[in-house]
Amino acid sequence: SIVIVTTVFNPERYLALAQVMAKVYAASGQPTQLLECYLSVFTTQKVALGGETWAKAKYDDRMALVAGSVLPTLFRAFGEQAVLLWNAMLLRKRVIVYAESLKE
Repeated sequence: SIVIVTTVFNPERYLALAQVMAKVYAASGQPTQLLECYLSVFTTQKVALGGETWAKAKYDDRMALVAGSVLPTLFRAFGEQAVLLWNAMLLRKRVIVYAESLKE
């Protein structure tokens, strides 16, 4: 089994890396190929083995943090007032939202 331990949140990057490593192992069946792949990623931040390629530069860590964010929905619903709501949430303040109807 392959276990990737990291302090960076970027599931897409590590899923792609795990898929490349799994394909390399499935094709060769030798753990030394996995070690070669790991060392290549650790030293050069990219790997190209057995027709499989992966590069760290293709995956932006900041975009991974925003990908599952509620911010676009928040801005569509509240417009520019969303900035005030977001600040209140970050500061852990109580927020009351008043609307004419429940659907708003």
